[in-house]
Amino acid sequence: TGQKLRVVSRLAADGGRSLTETRADTGDFEAAFFLDGAPASPMLLNPAKTEFSGQFTAREGSSALSTRVSFPGYFNFRSRVFRVVAAACRPKTVSAAVDASSWREHLPELEQGVVRLTPTLDGRALSPEEFAGWKARLVGETPLGFDLERDEPAAQWQLRPRLRWGCVCLTPTGAQPVKVAIESEEDGRAEVSVPLNVAEMGWWRKCRAWVLGALAALAALWYVAGIVKKPRFRPGTVIFHERGGRRTTESLPGAWTARWLVPYAPERRTFGEVCFKAGRTGAHILLAKETQHERMSVAGEPLEEPGRRDIRIANGEVLKLAGRRPETYTYSSL
Repeated sequence: TGQKLRVVSRLAADGGRSLTETRADTGDFEAAFFLDGAPASPMLLNPAKTEFSGQFTAREGSSALSTRVSFPGYFNFRSRVFRVVAAACRPKTVSAAVDASSWREHLPELEQGVVRLTPTLDGRALSPEEFAGWKARLVGETPLGFDLERDEPAAQWQLRPRLRWGCVCLTPTGAQPVKVAIESEEDGRAEVSVPLNVAEMGWWRKCRAWVLGALAALAALWYVAGIVKKPRFRPGTVIFHERGGRRTTESLPGAWTARWLVPYAPERRTFGEVCFKAGRTGAHILLAKETQHERMSVAGEPLEEPGRRDIRIANGEVLKLAGRRPETYTYSSL
């Protein structure tokens, strides 16, 4: 008693041909069963349109069971009455066949692997219709993450491993003691152990790609930051050079490669023995310390301790080189 029993009703014409299977519209077909004079219990047509089915809980003693079907051309067609007698029955054996032939234990191939679990009842595999009433879930925790997917046509579950956060380097290896609980309200429950293993790998082999990728990303970030921060001469800035009564105009912005491909180092231009470096803003430039000497003055002021640090030259200020042939360099950012 207390066991769920399934009632199946099939409508067949002469020669065993199904009345419902070949019909596009079966909305006019109705089926129900009666148990000991109780109100009718409706029965549902399966997706293949081959049979109606319902279920009831077995009672102590004897019960009268009959079915009734209504369909075009007939009215309240009723089957003969069956006697259902409860008897002591052994519990059904619920288990699952485990197919791990497609499992991949090496980390780079791990997510390509799959383990198939086919539920069995008293040693036989289930039909797709029977499988629809079964459920499965993972029991407990495992070092590795798994997804449990249903394959309805094959009447089985597929157990698929997942890399931790999609990263081989962070995915645990070793034994993976997986347990899956399968159950059906009608037929019972069982736990299935699936012993799996992920092969060990050396740290460098396991994480090499991620380490190199991280280093490459950091190098790219460092390079881009250097390009952005690099001091450059403002477009249109010039140096007016005078020597021996001759005046020339020299453009400060240099070649595109020096301005945009070399990170961090300030843009530089050299005229004769004088080297100028780009400042942080276009309002000034710098006289490089390595080209300074005691005969130089900026804005009429001699250099203090030439060669100690770069000297700032603002817009309109003049760098003068004293000597037999004096020279002047005037910076203009206009």
